[in-house]
Amino acid sequence: MSLLRIVFVCLLAPFVISACEPGNQTTQSQEPGQPTEAATPTETTTAAGCELTLGWDPWEPYHYRDVGGEVRGLDIELVAAIAREAGCKLRFDQEDWGTLLQRVRSGDVDMLSGATRTADRESFAWFTAPYRTESFRLYIREGESEKFEGSTLQELLEAAMKIGTTLDYVYGDEVNRLQDDDRFAAQFQGVAVGEVNYDKLLNFNIDGLLEDSFVAASVIRKKGLDNQIDEHPLVVSTGDVHLMLSKASVDEETVDRLNAALARVKSSGTFDRIIERYLN
Repeated sequence: MSLLRIVFVCLLAPFVISACEPGNQTTQSQEPGQPTEAATPTETTTAAGCELTLGWDPWEPYHYRDVGGEVRGLDIELVAAIAREAGCKLRFDQEDWGTLLQRVRSGDVDMLSGATRTADRESFAWFTAPYRTESFRLYIREGESEKFEGSTLQELLEAAMKIGTTLDYVYGDEVNRLQDDDRFAAQFQGVAVGEVNYDKLLNFNIDGLLEDSFVAASVIRKKGLDNQIDEHPLVVSTGDVHLMLSKASVDEETVDRLNAALARVKSSGTFDRIIERYLN
């Protein structure tokens, strides 16, 4: 799951955002609500021609649409702060993750957040410095902890566990190795949209699902599944995540500008305040 050398003056113009629902070819432009972060980054100006399309898939609390139709979330606010500091305007485009990866490859989408750096992705994308780390937890049906007591993923697979994943997500070296193992490959069942796995789990189509703990907490709360799904002790760490930018539509100078902006957003304290508001 992986992206200034000029003097800036304060960017006061709001971001231009367009929302594109999956399968809907109509693009809507709208004024976004200002991120709830009150502090303004150091003074910026919009760099000529710096307009970036950020692809996103529903993955609350990192990116989601609120009741008013606005695109919100932890990564949305972080990327908005970085783009504002870099003097770049943002447009938002919604699709499932696998489709977004293909659109980054073609240059139809400029940037994705929360991306793990891999050799395959480096063939078509730039990566910024890492901006946060990521890990996944295993979730099982309530009351089945004794049934699946293995301390490692391989032990759980050897106990015939079927595990739900999201297609084209990167879960790290251990999961990659087990997915490539003929003994266990069929026990991993991928879906295009991660929320489908919760229904599959409760319908006994799978025995567990891998999910980011903050995303799982949001889905479980929203669906009222607190008494039906338990968190297994197993943790799968994937390490650093980055902004990933299309080599087909973004030049290295823009990547450098975003890296410099990321460093300033972190040093100003804006980055930590956004993180704390969402995750604490």
